[in-house]
Amino acid sequence: GGSAAALYQGLYLYGGQPPCFLAEVRAVSGRARMFIRDSRTGRTVASRDFDNTGWERLSIDFKTPESANYDLGIEIIEGAPGAARIKSAQLLGNDPAAFGYLRVGMDPQRDWKPLYFINPELWK
Repeated sequence: GGSAAALYQGLYLYGGQPPCFLAEVRAVSGRARMFIRDSRTGRTVASRDFDNTGWERLSIDFKTPESANYDLGIEIIEGAPGAARIKSAQLLGNDPAAFGYLRVGMDPQRDWKPLYFINPELWK
């Protein structure tokens, strides 16, 4: 389905990688969602609904099915009038060779913080 309004950034992502989409978001009114969507097909790879009115850092772990262009952002949920904001958006760990690390999980004390930072190839 579509949405009433969306704000997103298109990025080329490598297939088969387990990245994390991390951003600070708030629903000014109504309900909204963070999403990762295939730019060509419109298929949603992963999403997370939110309705917090204060800023919260949320993350979505997902796996890219193939190397392609993807849209990452927020949208108002269809049929629910409202407004939402996003800031500090980051994509973590899609290409270990370029980023210099591999994802190893999430910090159990801070559920928004990925644990990654080690690429064994850098330490040979």
